Amino acid sequence: MAYLKKPGSKKIIFFGFAAVLALLTVLTVIWSQSISSYNQRLQTITGQLIETQHVSAMRDAAYQRAIILHRMAAMKDPFDRNDEYMTFKSLANNFISARDKFQDAGDRQGERMRIWSRARPMINLNAQLQNDAAELIMEDRIDEAQKRLVEQIKPAQDSVMSELTKLFEVERVNAERQLENTQRESRTMYIGVTTISAAVLILGALIAWFVARRTNASEQDLLQHTQKIRDLYALSGNAGLSFEEQIEATLNLGV
Repeated sequence: MAYLKKPGSKKIIFFGFAAVLALLTVLTVIWSQSISSYNQRLQTITGQLIETQHVSAMRDAAYQRAIILHRMAAMKDPFDRNDEYMTFKSLANNFISARDKFQDAGDRQGERMRIWSRARPMINLNAQLQNDAAELIMEDRIDEAQKRLVEQIKPAQDSVMSELTKLFEVERVNAERQLENTQRESRTMYIGVTTISAAVLILGALIAWFVARRTNASEQDLLQHTQKIRDLYALSGNAGLSFEEQIEATLNLGV
């Protein structure tokens, strides 16, 4: 086609398509990196939510064990007391399971571990005090058990619940922070992808417009040349014109 013979046209089209390919490449890279980043953040958020559940399970088990002790101390029926004692021991297993899962997950540094380091000896002391009180109750030494509940177990229980609540809040805040970072990154990625996509569409439309314009100009030139050639054939076939008149008519056609 005629416009392809013009170096300017070919350069414009070449650089236009090169720019489109470059933008598409950038778009693909941004999209791939965003997907990878989202997967990592999702794993982090999921892990923190699971840790929050473990802390909540420990806090609930410790709270329920304290309530059962008071209930056992008020019971007269040894069979009912024994049922409560079995529940008391079952909650201890739940606490240990949640504790082990919590310790196996998450970072080993930071505020989370500082709180856990403070809470762990308190938890061990509170568990031992609760176990001792439960044994006193099962031995029907109720007065001694109630004294320990008030003087020893309640202060220890309050300290444990306080530290576990702090730990719960740290895990919750970390999860919320990660979620906010993910949302902010998502908005930034959306703006970037939208901008690049719009640039690709606009550039593609400009290239299409330029090609259509050049094609239309080439078609018009081709039609004009075709018409001149037809007129030239008509002149050359006109026997009524002299040679000089044919030359003059040809010059007037602009051929």
